[in-house]
Amino acid sequence: MAEATDAGDPESEDSQELKTLRALTGEELKQVFKRSKHFRPCNICDAADWSVLGSSGAPSAIKLEAFEGEGAFGLAYALTCTNCGHIRLVNAKAVLANLRKDQRDEQ
Repeated sequence: MAEATDAGDPESEDSQELKTLRALTGEELKQVFKRSKHFRPCNICDAADWSVLGSSGAPSAIKLEAFEGEGAFGLAYALTCTNCGHIRLVNAKAVLANLRKDQRDEQ
């Protein structure tokens, strides 16, 4: 997901990755986070309860625009500690890599 212009090309790898991310359910994303140990206790308050940013039960990635490089951006999921409000960001590319690994392991 290097540039926003790539996302509009239906044949681009970025476009397929965006489709995969948009199709993720909250439960699927939570399973990825559990397996990749992102739900470890909060490094601020030691609580272990996290919520995933989203609406209507669907997770939403945050678009992080690069300061330099026209159109360059990254995507991340925000995990918020329900006790103190600390936010962890998880790179969406890492989520995709974990999903692909899980799919290979299931075959």
